[in-house]
Amino acid sequence: MRRHGRVLGHPRAFATLLILGVVMMLPALWATWFSDDYPERYYGEGSDPYSISVATDPFDLWRYFDGDPERTIEALDLGIHPWWTYDGLKFSLWRPLSAATFLFDVHVLGDN
Repeated sequence: MRRHGRVLGHPRAFATLLILGVVMMLPALWATWFSDDYPERYYGEGSDPYSISVATDPFDLWRYFDGDPERTIEALDLGIHPWWTYDGLKFSLWRPLSAATFLFDVHVLGDN
């Protein structure tokens, strides 16, 4: 523990870690849409390619399960969720700032 305190207490430690973090994240500036960005993008645009969205408004992008067994079973049949998913599952994340920045990206910046 003393060694870590000595290293992190060095006068240049903060600047070094900051520069390292920025350099490591630079490739993200040129990244394209990936993985779960596609369905979130559809929902953000107001469309639903599978007609099983549980999102009730554009700021509700991360509502995955609403407890409706029919909708969950349809998602299972499409292969969106694993076969062992409980059909009455309720799960969502309230992330308004993430949704706002994502919607800004979709509507203002477009396909970048």
